[in-house]
Amino acid sequence: MKSRNQLNVFIVDDSLFCRHLYKQHLINLGFTNIYLFEDGESCLLNMNLSPDLILLDYDMGEINGMDVLQKIKSSNPTTHLMMISARNDNNIANDAIRNGAMCYITKNENDLEMISIETSKIAL
Repeated sequence: MKSRNQLNVFIVDDSLFCRHLYKQHLINLGFTNIYLFEDGESCLLNMNLSPDLILLDYDMGEINGMDVLQKIKSSNPTTHLMMISARNDNNIANDAIRNGAMCYITKNENDLEMISIETSKIAL
C-alpha cells in the first residue's frame, strides 16, 4: 500500500487560484507529488506520469472535464478521479459518477472539506 507522499496527484483546473488552493490543501493532507495543469489536453499528455489521483475541473479549455474523464477512465480505469466544478448540476454530477469519477464536488465553502473526506477513502 502506498502512503500519501508516494502518490502522484494531478490537479487540472483552468483557475490558477483553484490550482494553488487545492495544491496547498493536499500538501497539508500529506501529499507531495502534485502536478498542476491548466487544461485537459496537458493532463492527457502527461498521463505517462501515472497519476493515482486526479482532481478535475469540469469547465475548461478545448475539451471539458467529462471528455477528459472518459479518456482517462478508458485507458486508466483504476485512477481515482474527483470531478470538481462550480456548476451545482445533478445531471453533470450523475454523468461524472456514471463515467467513473469517485465523487463530484461543487466549488463552494465546503470543497476543501469534501476533498479531505474523499481522499481519506482512497486505499492504494
